[in-house]
Amino acid sequence: PIQINGASQVITYLEGENKISINKSEKFSSPAGISVAKGAKLTIDKEPERQGSIEVLNKTNVNKTGAAIGGNGGEDAGTIHIKGGIVTAKMTNSNSMGAAIGASLGKSVTEIRISGGTVTAETKWNGAGIGTGSAVNKERTGKIVIEGGTVNASSWSGAGIGSGYGHAPGSSAIIAKIEIHGGMITAYSYDGACIGSGRDSSSSVLIDGGTICLVKKNNESGRNAAHIGKGYESTQAPTDVTITGGTICLI
Repeated sequence: PIQINGASQVITYLEGENKISINKSEKFSSPAGISVAKGAKLTIDKEPERQGSIEVLNKTNVNKTGAAIGGNGGEDAGTIHIKGGIVTAKMTNSNSMGAAIGASLGKSVTEIRISGGTVTAETKWNGAGIGTGSAVNKERTGKIVIEGGTVNASSWSGAGIGSGYGHAPGSSAIIAKIEIHGGMITAYSYDGACIGSGRDSSSSVLIDGGTICLVKKNNESGRNAAHIGKGYESTQAPTDVTITGGTICLI
């Protein structure tokens, strides 16, 4: 794994094809493939006229699951900015709890900003594709801003883009604050919103630009989540949606 600690400000320019895979973990927690500590910032870009890609896989299955890119297990994450290149982040274990890009189980992420490049973020279970991880009775927060690039994000019980499964009863904290100002976005979740709240979770969504495609799969007759807004069982946690622009389609 790659670790960005303290208050470090790191800019990495992708060149060629790169891959990081987290296959093993400690007894109760796993690291992120690329960890960005609270207070640190990672910017991912590519050189003009050059191709560059990175694939980051987190294959672990422990209580404190780290993200693929973002927070180590049990630690808050800092700021992640993707400006260019091809970035793929996946939580491949069917019991994964962290976000593919963003926060680990039960922790917060300062900000995820995507302004360019091609980004794929996928989780198999309770974390968001892009946003916060899962947690029950745990207060955590995260901010996601998309203003450009091509983004494909998916989850099962977390939001495709937004919050992971679960909230803290009685808390007014918004688990994920999402702003979409541009870009080409495709998002999916089964029990969570495609964009917004994971199952039994909270979020605020502002959309004023971009082209957004929300996936409706043929086998989801039992789906009870909104495509933008609330996830399944998100009746106690607050969700707010404001749409003033952009193009939105259901595919």
